[in-house]
Amino acid sequence: MATSVRRLRPLYCPAVKRLGSASLLALATVIAGAAATIACILTLDSLVVRTFTLAPAELSAAEITDWYKLLRIMGYAYTWLAVALVLILVDSGRQEDDRPTGRPLTWKRGPFLVASILIAGGLAELIKLLTRRARPNLADPTELYNWIAWSAKGINTGDLALPSSHAAVAFAAAWAIGKLHPRTLPVGLCFAIGCGITRMLAGQHHASDIVAAMFVGLLPVVVLTVMFDRK
Repeated sequence: MATSVRRLRPLYCPAVKRLGSASLLALATVIAGAAATIACILTLDSLVVRTFTLAPAELSAAEITDWYKLLRIMGYAYTWLAVALVLILVDSGRQEDDRPTGRPLTWKRGPFLVASILIAGGLAELIKLLTRRARPNLADPTELYNWIAWSAKGINTGDLALPSSHAAVAFAAAWAIGKLHPRTLPVGLCFAIGCGITRMLAGQHHASDIVAAMFVGLLPVVVLTVMFDRK
């Protein structure tokens, strides 16, 4: 019996350790995100709404431009599902090394990206139900936080803003691909920020909604990375 316990311990302890590390990193991410979001609400939101929001005619003109469409689709899950499929096909049949016994890479990169964006998008929708912040009041940009009561919308998140679900998906994709290929991270973050800017230009989100989305997108990548010990 003592021998069995000794054999199990090396397998059990690392798993517990990874879970503990994931919890600490996740907690630190949540705290940092909350602090940054609150600071943004207090200092930038009103200014950004007044400065960034386009008039209806200007927005209609921007929405048909190629650069706007490119940045906008960074927040669509379908975009990254297509990228994940390409990664799966590229990795199909590949192994971590040249040995026949090497671990297959087929399900390494693509599923990691898919899990990251889906968790981030779902988490953003859940947080919206808790924060219940309305979209910017374009008639009165100084209104920083308009609470929508449960009795008014229930579980419908269509008019809720904090955090931006599209920006959360874009940031999750940037963080996930950046984890897999670190040199791509600056480019990915630029596209994610661009997606957030399109949401502010449309008057659909405050700056703090985008800041919060950045941390919401980071959270699943941190947890998945630590729990599955991705290299």
